[in-house]
Amino acid sequence: MGKYLDTATSLSEIMIGTTFDTATTALAVRQVTWAEAEVDKYLSKRYDLSAWNTLTSVPPIVRSLTEDLSAGKTYIYNSRGGTKQREHGESLIEMALDNLKQIADGELGIADTTGAIIPEDTGSNSSTQVLCNTTDYATTFDEGDPLNWRVDDDKLSDISDSKD
Repeated sequence: MGKYLDTATSLSEIMIGTTFDTATTALAVRQVTWAEAEVDKYLSKRYDLSAWNTLTSVPPIVRSLTEDLSAGKTYIYNSRGGTKQREHGESLIEMALDNLKQIADGELGIADTTGAIIPEDTGSNSSTQVLCNTTDYATTFDEGDPLNWRVDDDKLSDISDSKD
């Protein structure tokens, strides 16, 4: 059983026409693990993924995107050179990754199983946290207000004098 999907069962319901024998089931389980890692990679900067610790607590869009990614990879590996299955798998992956990128970029949000929007994580791993490394920073070479800086009038003669 995966974090976001009941692996073989979830995929067998959406991969119509695919026979889930021992080899295909093993492949599907492996692809679910890959898909969950991909989803985590995109969402971990915005959301506390530890809150989704049971299959019933996983937001529907996370479950759906994980299904699409894992089904897409399973189709590709099962295609054995067939272009239709491969193309279908690639389109599933492309659509899922596009949605994940939009969620990661803050263009889309995630709703929980009741439809309520899940708030972003504001903890230490959040990408929305602003860090500053210039507080109490003393500059080394500049003097005065940068808005008052100007080019020295005798710059060229100073350069010429330094070459003598």
